[in-house]
Amino acid sequence: MKAFLEQRDCQLFTGAMFPLPYPLHVHEVVELVSIRTGSCRMRIGLEHYDLSVGDVAIAFPFMPHSYVKVTDDLSGFALFISPNEIREFARLFAEETPLCPVIRAKDVIPELQQSIDRLYAIPESQPHPYRLAYVHLLLAQLLNTLPMTQYDGMTDRSIALQIIRYIDWHVLEPLSLKGIAQALNISPSHLSHIISDQLKTNLRHMINGMRIGRAIILMRESHKTLTDICYECGYESIRTFRRAFVSQTGMLPKEFMKKL
Repeated sequence: MKAFLEQRDCQLFTGAMFPLPYPLHVHEVVELVSIRTGSCRMRIGLEHYDLSVGDVAIAFPFMPHSYVKVTDDLSGFALFISPNEIREFARLFAEETPLCPVIRAKDVIPELQQSIDRLYAIPESQPHPYRLAYVHLLLAQLLNTLPMTQYDGMTDRSIALQIIRYIDWHVLEPLSLKGIAQALNISPSHLSHIISDQLKTNLRHMINGMRIGRAIILMRESHKTLTDICYECGYESIRTFRRAFVSQTGMLPKEFMKKL
């Protein structure tokens, strides 16, 4: 399955985990989960990890990841934060990557678990700076625990962000490899390499992924019909929308909505 590009307008979210399953996707924010009850399987990059109570996992920006629920009693804590909100860690997120993105329950230090529990208990209505202070503490404890390695594609990762933003801004317009490369002042071959190597997809799937990512957000956050969602995401027919949705998620749109 190809990854779709998810757009998250919220700079900071802390709270309960989202409904699963959630298909393979990438975004420019940091995503962290901590399992409280039950278990799930999470793919991060090319590896799959079975997560159970007390385990903590983190997906760095632009790292493809997905979730499958293993038990019905699954619940947990989720954190999404833009690197722009935590500038002291922004360079690390851009230049390094974890050797293993999962910390097992037995290795989670008490201070880290306390920060997770505190953030889980804070309502989303709590002022942003108050929650952000605990997020700083949580990330400082987590990143001090995770063994890291230097990322080899710093420059390409930066260009990957530019590609995502450009396609996001122009996703409802005709797009071509040559046109995007000219706009970003890079060669088409380099552009194709970055999309394949950094984002684990190709241009056609990337554009469809961006549109289907928007469709999934509308399914979760609105009461629009599938027909309305289809046209709002740039598709000219339900048939084309359905085919693209199945290609990206492995499910029909109606099946996906039933699982929400």
